[in-house]
Amino acid sequence: MAVEDNRVAVYRASDGRRERFLTERLTPYREVDPSLSADGKSVLYVHAEGQCAGSIRSVPLTGGPSTVLRKRTAGRVPVQPVQSVRGELAYALTSCTHSRYETGAESVLVVGAREIPFAAQHGATIEDIDWTQDGQRIAVLATMGSPGCPDVSGSDTCRYETRIYVFSPSSAQRVDETRPWRGPAPPAGEECGLSAVSFRPTGRLLAGQTCGDPNAESAGLGRVVELDAASSRVLAERLDIVATVDVDATGRSVVLGMLECAETCEDAPAYAQRLRSDGTVRKIANDRAQPNWA
Repeated sequence: MAVEDNRVAVYRASDGRRERFLTERLTPYREVDPSLSADGKSVLYVHAEGQCAGSIRSVPLTGGPSTVLRKRTAGRVPVQPVQSVRGELAYALTSCTHSRYETGAESVLVVGAREIPFAAQHGATIEDIDWTQDGQRIAVLATMGSPGCPDVSGSDTCRYETRIYVFSPSSAQRVDETRPWRGPAPPAGEECGLSAVSFRPTGRLLAGQTCGDPNAESAGLGRVVELDAASSRVLAERLDIVATVDVDATGRSVVLGMLECAETCEDAPAYAQRLRSDGTVRKIANDRAQPNWA
């Protein structure tokens, strides 16, 4: 599934052809962030209701009316809704002071009815969320600012980096109270940032990573990495930008949402690729859809 023409749609995994639209055109203020429900029968998504409000809804995978799972929020926008195998809903609430992709937008993690903040906010923005396949732990990918961020004065004093926190939400008091999982070191002379996460059945994470020369006017190159608390390795590299990663329940199918970026990724063409076990990739779709492939 993905978002095309501001509508959630279902596509064939074999060749990426669209089978059906599931929603009418949605207000294009924010990302829709579609994800599959725990039972695989419906799609969760964010329904924007103005520039600074939204609700979380689900729609049957076969089509039909939508159901409101979380009512309209104002002042904070819900993003990245995901459901555990036990049916527990998790998502981020992100402030509307800044747009979602502007550094400095502050987020909290919501699991069920409970909000889990960051210990040191510094403009921490949640970019992606995923449950382990047993529903016991959760991974949160966040962009974290250095002390003093966000810097609204316009001076270049803030430093931001992406970090992955993996923990049990039933006992955690803060998102960032544990040591973050880290990706492989960047190539010489380059910097890398993480972009998406998805758990394998083994409990290891697959993540997208973008690396490039910080002084070059280009978006860099993407790679797929595998990591846990103690180690990490590169599975595929020299790719387009990896915007989303999704692993199926068996762990054998890995689908990547890709962006063909030049200097920036704004309005970049999007497509999907399947990651093979030998580290090679095969394109399975090339459409106008946003890269929310799952």
